[in-house]
Amino acid sequence: METDVKVANRFITVFSRLIRKTLDYSSRDEITIQDEKEYLSTFLSLEQMRFENKFEYFFNIAANIEKNEIRIPPMLLQPYIENAIRHGINNKKDGTGKIIITISLKNNNLICDITDNGIGRLASEKLKGNVHLEYQSKGMELTAKRIELLNVNRKFPIKVSITDLINTEGNSLGTKVTLVFPGN
Repeated sequence: METDVKVANRFITVFSRLIRKTLDYSSRDEITIQDEKEYLSTFLSLEQMRFENKFEYFFNIAANIEKNEIRIPPMLLQPYIENAIRHGINNKKDGTGKIIITISLKNNNLICDITDNGIGRLASEKLKGNVHLEYQSKGMELTAKRIELLNVNRKFPIKVSITDLINTEGNSLGTKVTLVFPGN
């Protein structure tokens, strides 16, 4: 029982931190890469507790990234990470799930890759049937609209691409989402 209380207290503490960060960052136009990393780490820690450590996560931030200087719109990566967990990793039957968030600079563009080793989009859609498609598409629809609105005021638009990772036999190795923030 004492262990359950400790776990519940830890969960509430991390959840409270996530809510505070969400309220703080939602009122800002941009936050630093370091702030975004801390926000995502808090979210991912909470999800690890919820899904009983079914996955691990890693950040690979290039050495030439000034984490406290470069700024991006807040909480833009989180919906893609949530999708990776809920639809890819949560349905994974074998092995530990992995989420890798890679941030790099290339040709004056900030590139954020979110790679998972989940079951992939095709297998996920087959599992779901039509039951949750409306829910998933709504979340991604809202994120797409947010990016569209952000792009109205940008000289160079934010770009998003989603790639299904497949081995030579045609089996899914996961999914990779790439967000490109030009002009950083």
